[in-house]
Amino acid sequence: MPAGFTKEDSMFYVGSTPWHGLGTELPNLATAEQALKAASLEWTVEEDDTRVALDRRPQCTGLVRQDTGYLLSVVPRNYHIIQNADAFRFFDEVTMDPGGPKYAVAGSLYGGKIVWMLAWVGHVVEVVKDDPIESYLLLVNGHDGETGMQMFFTPVRVVCQNTLMLAMRAVGTNGVWLAGSHGRELGEQDVLDARRILGIVRRKMGDHREFLEKLAREQATTRDLVGVLSYVYGADGFLRRVGIVTDLLLNGPGTDKPGVKGTLYGLLNAITDLEDHYWLEPPASASAREERLHSVILGEAAQRKQAAVRWMEMRLNGDEPNGFSDWRRSENYEHDPFYKLGIGNGYPGAGSLTPGSKR
Repeated sequence: MPAGFTKEDSMFYVGSTPWHGLGTELPNLATAEQALKAASLEWTVEEDDTRVALDRRPQCTGLVRQDTGYLLSVVPRNYHIIQNADAFRFFDEVTMDPGGPKYAVAGSLYGGKIVWMLAWVGHVVEVVKDDPIESYLLLVNGHDGETGMQMFFTPVRVVCQNTLMLAMRAVGTNGVWLAGSHGRELGEQDVLDARRILGIVRRKMGDHREFLEKLAREQATTRDLVGVLSYVYGADGFLRRVGIVTDLLLNGPGTDKPGVKGTLYGLLNAITDLEDHYWLEPPASASAREERLHSVILGEAAQRKQAAVRWMEMRLNGDEPNGFSDWRRSENYEHDPFYKLGIGNGYPGAGSLTPGSKR
């Protein structure tokens, strides 16, 4: 598989929306037609038997990107292609806004194997005063033979453009996977099903706001800091990140607002800020920034942010989340600078802690 963002890939973005700075900037939210053109997604995918060794795989065919001839994947013959234009059209129908301007970011990865789009759904909440969070829907469609069409509720904190690809738990899955989306043509029932789930998700936005408000009322302690970082990054891995996370907790974007600095809400935002915007070490290649995009959308960075949310939920429920006890049992415990501070004495100061470089 080629690097995440190849010369055959492109994207567009509006203003300072998530992942801005890559691709073409547009002045306003785009319609589906404008988004397809700005992100150079007007190409189609075609079947091509000549790209497959049929003597060994007679039940398969190749999926080829029409404009470049690039082989995207080898799939069963009953695989149904969802063209890029059809994915946008489906998203328009689901949001009941055909032709309306709503797209803030869209693009492709891995030479066209993954196509994705981020749409603003017009819902803004304030967990703390003057700290708005806007609601988006992320749709991902794959031409790689593995990635089904999925939708994610994606709240974005405006002050820092941090993102969370939250599971749409109304259906108990990591996002909404449209069952059989590549096994048959998408139809009216799929649109109705997606709308029903979207309606549930919109009602759940209130629950998400309540969850964040609870975090904003809870002060973060050393135990919380060590616990969540150990849970997300492992008992040993948290040591590489504790400095920058502590600095972001105390001095990051929006920490001048009551309810952010030193709270669990601030701690969650510090972790998402790290995953979305910081390097722990200098990038190894010129394409590293683009490769990181896949991690934030669908890869390990997205999974780590969801793990941080799960830890916070357990913490609010009064459970003893895994992480702190794992760290205490690790060989690093007695050698860690927090050991001498005493657990429960509050979060440590960040005077000698150096943040990583901003992406």
